[in-house]
Amino acid sequence: MSGKKHTEESKEKNRQNHLGKKVSEETKKKMSISSKGKKQKIFTCPYCEKKGGNTMFRWHFENCKNKKDENN
Repeated sequence: MSGKKHTEESKEKNRQNHLGKKVSEETKKKMSISSKGKKQKIFTCPYCEKKGGNTMFRWHFENCKNKKDENN
């Protein structure tokens, strides 16, 4: 599908299909209730010793700016 050009008709059809697909207030409330009271596991980066939750994996561990290259 790489390089394929979409027609205006297909773009509009796709836009119409995705309109209104939002999470309902009831669903938001259920998600909130299910996660309340649960402790988030704390992780520590071995390179900079920073501590945090699940999002640490995005910026730390193998992606940490304090990680030294093995070639140096």
